[in-house]
Amino acid sequence: MSQRPQIIYKPLRTNELRVLALYPPLTNRLDEPVRCSLHHVSLEHNTEYKTWEKQSDPDLCLYKKTRAWVKYVEAQKSEGNPYFQRNGAMRHAWGDYLTLSYSWGLGIQDHSVIIDGQYVAVTESLYLAMRTMRKGGLHIKSSTHSKFLLWVDAICIDQHNASEQGREVRRMKTIYGDSIGGFVHLGAASDDSDLALNNINSIAKSLRTGYDCSNWLVDISMEPETSWATPAIKAIMKLLSRRYWSRMWIIQELAMGQDQMVLCGDSCSSLIDIRQILRLFVLNLEQIVAIIGYDEYIENTDGFQCTLALLWWIGRVRELVTQPQGSEPVKYS
Repeated sequence: MSQRPQIIYKPLRTNELRVLALYPPLTNRLDEPVRCSLHHVSLEHNTEYKTWEKQSDPDLCLYKKTRAWVKYVEAQKSEGNPYFQRNGAMRHAWGDYLTLSYSWGLGIQDHSVIIDGQYVAVTESLYLAMRTMRKGGLHIKSSTHSKFLLWVDAICIDQHNASEQGREVRRMKTIYGDSIGGFVHLGAASDDSDLALNNINSIAKSLRTGYDCSNWLVDISMEPETSWATPAIKAIMKLLSRRYWSRMWIIQELAMGQDQMVLCGDSCSSLIDIRQILRLFVLNLEQIVAIIGYDEYIENTDGFQCTLALLWWIGRVRELVTQPQGSEPVKYS
């Protein structure tokens, strides 16, 4: 069997990044190939961003600076500024970019996408992630429309060039920290993942309004067999035990990046909300075990504890990254 063609990479220049432009589907068929194109873009900022940057706090770290810029743009849009109403938070002449974090899995490239007119082999997890993002509308509408492009490590880094790999890995902090946003893809919908994400959103909203969800869990644990919420709690536990959360690389990807949206199948939530639910479950673990049953808890406990540890480290690293220069680090005795 002949091998599928490989991407022909051109060397990256100083302050350049490769990004993918994802194109909209031509039909309604689920098996329609994912089409995209690979571009070299300059990370030179546009005039509007440079002007704002000169007036912003010089001590802001990369992560906080991007968040401050987005808030500034939202304020300008609400005041009727026509430039920002038209261009949004785009910081470059070509638009801006988002990052994608996903599980590499076994690394078997048994699926394909079309890049610049040729089929390129990719893993199933990457194929599903790109298909989900295309379906969700993250694609360009025209060659002249300001757009969000996508940075994906497996494609935007030449995986056959060890020297480039080393350089790009060393600037991962900048790539993720300077992105305008990011996505996490947990894989295909399964184990009631739609139910899990919908209830994560609902519970997180209740937590933000001050609702006592701990007492709610106590009430469910009294009669878990008859509660409508029991299947949702079980589904959330399975979602929090997915293989993605066992990747050590996600500590860097999620801690350095902006606030990510988490996708699974056609449903989504935010990483912030998922961390809130994880905290709620940890603080009420006795009730969670009573709701889902001891056997099911033991079945998912390794994945759940791995997720807990990784999300804790993500929060800890983010604290260190955003810590003001000259301040004393937190010490643990």
